[in-house]
Amino acid sequence: MGSIQSDGGAALLQTHQTFFLPDGEQLHFAILNKDGTINVAPEVHIAQMGGLLAVTAGGLGFSATVNNNVSDQTYLANE
Repeated sequence: MGSIQSDGGAALLQTHQTFFLPDGEQLHFAILNKDGTINVAPEVHIAQMGGLLAVTAGGLGFSATVNNNVSDQTYLANE
């Protein structure tokens, strides 16, 4: 479970997101700054911590659980 916070630190939304990236796909990040500009290539750091990945992108941090047990049948069902 994660929390999306306002610039002042107030929790706006508690969230849990799951997504699947097919082979050859990459996840990219962009940061919307307070002044309305967008950093389309923020500095990204990924560190493995046991079964989790700790990700920091443009100063924002979150963790991800790697779960590589999606079957071909599950992938094809979405097509």
